[in-house]
Amino acid sequence: MKSYELFNSQYPGFAGFLPWFDVTDSGCTPNEGWTNQVPGLDNGEWVWALRAVAHELQMTNEPLLAQKYLDYWNMLADNAMMVFYAGYGRVSAVTLIHNSTAPPTPENYYRNEPCGKGCWLDDPYEGEMMTFFLDLYGNWSGIESQREDLWKLKRPKLQLVEYQLFPPYVEEAQNITVQRGWWFSSHEQWKYLELPYFDSDINKRVFLNGERARTWNSAAHQYPGMFASVTNVIAPPNENPQYLSAAGIPSIAFQPVDTFSTITPYSTFPLFLTGNHSVALVWYQLMLQGPSMQGLFGSTESCNTTGTAISPVLTWDSKITTLCAMLGGISDITREILQLDGKYEEFVWRGGYEW
Repeated sequence: MKSYELFNSQYPGFAGFLPWFDVTDSGCTPNEGWTNQVPGLDNGEWVWALRAVAHELQMTNEPLLAQKYLDYWNMLADNAMMVFYAGYGRVSAVTLIHNSTAPPTPENYYRNEPCGKGCWLDDPYEGEMMTFFLDLYGNWSGIESQREDLWKLKRPKLQLVEYQLFPPYVEEAQNITVQRGWWFSSHEQWKYLELPYFDSDINKRVFLNGERARTWNSAAHQYPGMFASVTNVIAPPNENPQYLSAAGIPSIAFQPVDTFSTITPYSTFPLFLTGNHSVALVWYQLMLQGPSMQGLFGSTESCNTTGTAISPVLTWDSKITTLCAMLGGISDITREILQLDGKYEEFVWRGGYEW
């Protein structure tokens, strides 16, 4: 918490939110390229985790520290609309800041104009956590009708699609009804780690079908693992691999996917969330059995399907997602929070209505 508070005092223009940053002994400084802009998706992931920490500290008799976390979170809730909401249901994917050391005021935030494709968090994937944060905790005084616009703007990307299975993998051709993914990368299911979407029956059934499609796809194509956006492999002695975003299943995705040679253990984290740990562990172990896929720091980031190259980096995405999913995520905590705040019924209703 001291690091958050120090960053906020040094860079108040971020309004408490975080850019990508470098960590040194003296604290956190915005990463090159992020000195005057702040991402909506990543902060949407963070705010729910921050509130969960505050809640658990309260439950474990740490009231003073819990209050510090809660105060910081309340500041984020107060500032979120100013920083990320652009009106008419539009939530900024990235907000630009005129002066990161100036106090947070509406005039300090802007977007590139004209704002074209990719400017808004209009996805039904991990970016939705910021949408729910704004919807449930933002100050909508005077613009209450625009709350519904948040969801109207997202609906074009909430699509049904059939994953098709054909013999010889099954006796007769059959379909699995899923939600169309962006790439159908496992990363897109991050929101299920944090929020109690499963309390909506239809939402849970769609999620489970997605994991059926994910496992069937790898089994049918004889891939020794599954796909998620991840740092790509690189042949030694090179040590600067590129990030691979377009990893997934092309037949049920919006965007093209043309790389099927890089797999990652963390692609199993949604499978762990289904509760079927036996199946999840089989896939997880399969990837860990690859050459150099385990080391001093646990599982390796990714490998290629032939076992001849790995990604020689460590990232949070490929570590904590799997661990948290094995433990069930934090949706049980955020459920309690939403119930205490009187937001739970609205959350569950929205999760069922949209799906």
